[in-house]
Amino acid sequence: FPVTIKLKTEDNQVVFYQIEPLYAQQVTSGSLKLSKKLSYENSIEIGNSIDFYRIDPSVYYQNRDYLGGDNELTMNTINIGYVYDSRNQKHYPTAGNEFKLGIDFQQLSSRNTDLRLVEIIYLKLRKFKEILPKISMGFSFSGQYKFGKLNYLQNRQLGYNSDYIRGYEQYVSLP
Repeated sequence: FPVTIKLKTEDNQVVFYQIEPLYAQQVTSGSLKLSKKLSYENSIEIGNSIDFYRIDPSVYYQNRDYLGGDNELTMNTINIGYVYDSRNQKHYPTAGNEFKLGIDFQQLSSRNTDLRLVEIIYLKLRKFKEILPKISMGFSFSGQYKFGKLNYLQNRQLGYNSDYIRGYEQYVSLP
């Protein structure tokens, strides 16, 4: 079925922009991560990931800055990080802490733009506390700061990752 994007409103009705029966965004990713335990709770991680992004030309014409001036982008990321993890379980913890601090170096390349480098510093802190035998509480704090010229893809808010095409809000007018 054709993909549609909410584009704007006219006469109090939403007007959709129809894209050919293709994917609006295609993402192909691969990654490798190595972890070295310094102690039971402390470790160092080094990783590399390569992501290939392609958006339909119809999407590109609506937001030329989505991938930084092209409808295809290659993003090569090298990551170095420190992890402290004292959680009692990895997937569903009820007690303990997790702390991550690291830096990413992203190399961006496409056909129409020069090679660019973006540095990212990130922090993640999670705390889990058991209140009663069957009741626990979790707290989380995350943040990141990116250096360099960012395209829309890198400027997404936390939580959207690569799963959503956004950025068309500027084309929607409310009555």
